[in-house]
Amino acid sequence: MLKVIIADDEYLVCQFLKKIIDWKRMKLECAGEASNGIEAFRLIQQLSPDIVIADVRMPGLSGLELIEKCGQAEIDCSFIIISGYPDFEYVKTAFTRGAINYILKPIDELELENTLLKVCRSIEERQDGGQWARQLEEQQESQIHTINYAKQDILCRLITENENALSLDKINRLYGCCFNEEAAFNVAVSNLSILDEGREMNTISVNVYARIEEQFRQHIMPLCCECQAVVGQEQLLFLLNYEPAVEHQVEAEINHVIEKLQRNMELMSARITIGLGSGRGKDYPQLYREAIHALGCRYVDNRCVIVDGEISYIKFNVYEILNLEWENHYLNLIDVGNENELKQLLENIQQEISKKGHVDPNIYLQAFKICTSLFQQEAKRLFHEVFDERKYSRMIDDACVHSRSIPDLYGKLVKITMEIYHECIGKVELKERWPVIKAKQYVEEHYAEKIVLKDLANELFVNADYFSSVFKKDVGIGFNDYLRQYRMAIAQQLIRSGEYSLDQVAEKVGYLDPKHFSKSFKKTLGVSPAEYKKFYRQ
Repeated sequence: MLKVIIADDEYLVCQFLKKIIDWKRMKLECAGEASNGIEAFRLIQQLSPDIVIADVRMPGLSGLELIEKCGQAEIDCSFIIISGYPDFEYVKTAFTRGAINYILKPIDELELENTLLKVCRSIEERQDGGQWARQLEEQQESQIHTINYAKQDILCRLITENENALSLDKINRLYGCCFNEEAAFNVAVSNLSILDEGREMNTISVNVYARIEEQFRQHIMPLCCECQAVVGQEQLLFLLNYEPAVEHQVEAEINHVIEKLQRNMELMSARITIGLGSGRGKDYPQLYREAIHALGCRYVDNRCVIVDGEISYIKFNVYEILNLEWENHYLNLIDVGNENELKQLLENIQQEISKKGHVDPNIYLQAFKICTSLFQQEAKRLFHEVFDERKYSRMIDDACVHSRSIPDLYGKLVKITMEIYHECIGKVELKERWPVIKAKQYVEEHYAEKIVLKDLANELFVNADYFSSVFKKDVGIGFNDYLRQYRMAIAQQLIRSGEYSLDQVAEKVGYLDPKHFSKSFKKTLGVSPAEYKKFYRQ
């Protein structure tokens, strides 16, 4: 029997958990209860439980602090966090510290049971001391991963690229699927938008997509001949295969599942949307394109599930607005980095499109993508290798995924465009300043030696005239004047120290001829080295 401790400051929650868990069937034992974090930690130390179900917020120690404290004490137990707070930072911290799952209140009994089963299997596997059995399991697991990867790859290409190398019959035989070619097909594509766009929001995305897949497996699959989840780029796809008679029931159940998940996501400022193809025909890529088109309508349609073709929209050629004159104006604004006018121009695009009436939201998206493509071309021309095309594409993809409305999407376009523009300008300026920076470093390290501008330029692999020009432009004076002033500043310090004769000072700052040193010193400071020394001796 595996031991479980329940920690929650709400008595009724503890009793509810004790009631809904099938302790005998799952071979679990409720070893103890705690109403606060400190009491929970003492129980953990005394009873060495295998599993701890803890509330995220408790007096004394929070659930997250409890995980951390057990980690510091090197106590090995699995944590399941329950919470009424779907805050992104809580979720992120819980998973970062090693929680198995973060379950939101009201607690879904099935989700809790599945999580406990997963933990139990994991613990049993760790406790199994048979070397042969472990090797066999690892071998089987490796084979399963290989098969799953191959199946994912085949299905992804089947859906998105019309890859017909394998028939459905062969896919059924190779990967244990149950596709029925006589039944109906459809494709569902999910999108998760999160307002809190932190660098580590992948943590919550992975968790939510896992929940979506689990809910489809539990509620949609029983209605279908087959329901296969496929992980695409920033997307979770489903290839659905069902009898035509249950089409509306499948759509209704998908709605129910996503609405239920969405209710748990609202306080987290996250939104789940599913785009569904029309369900007509067996051209999988066409169904995929329809699902993507439906998903593009989410910027104006707030429903959780959008079926392509359900609403009639006006369509027109966006190049009627984004003509050659507009393109030249847009590129000119990019060239000069005029943020205010660029923002106004993009607002004008939205207004011009909206004047056409009840327009297909994907036309706004098409115009958005035209703008991004033009910026990429112009940035490559202006900034060459300093333009980070990958970074720009990633930021644009994130904007498409996480924007909630058309103005939000276009606002992000302005922000990203100007951020990348100024970043490129900075890199170009840094590139031009690089010889100046290196020259200053060289002077600092070698001022006591002979330094000739032409020789230094050769050291830096730049033309002497170019180097002289960029140095004066950046510093405000020529290189030789800078070198002289730097040496004289060091000379002043040495003279004031009183440790050296004037001839020694001259030598230490790179002058072999004391007369030349004296002349340079007077040119810089208006007094001779001797007069300067006398002044500081008084």
